Amino acid sequence: MKKLYISLIAIFALIIGIFTPLVSAPMIGQISYFSDAQGGALFIFMLALISLILTINKYFKHLAITALSALAFNIYTFIQLKESAGENVELLVYEYGWIFLILGSLLLLIAALKK
Repeated sequence: MKKLYISLIAIFALIIGIFTPLVSAPMIGQISYFSDAQGGALFIFMLALISLILTINKYFKHLAITALSALAFNIYTFIQLKESAGENVELLVYEYGWIFLILGSLLLLIAALKK
């Protein structure tokens, strides 16, 4: 598959991941980057926008920076959610939003590293 298509699918997955639920918990409901209002949605959207600009200009090697940034931010968010739950961590249910975010990050990395 061409780098262009891989990177466009990855960007689309990242944008979908912003709006899909990341965790759900009793009494709180579902939380996504968008509903959290902590700036995570904006950060991931900006990385997706930068990736789109890099893709349009065919700077595929530079996609590694945005891919690793998105992956690091998602891992950081995952750890923060787990730590903030404290002793109630077993009540957290990780939702399908992580699939889109991790898949998008990894596909961007694949597009960057593909020869």
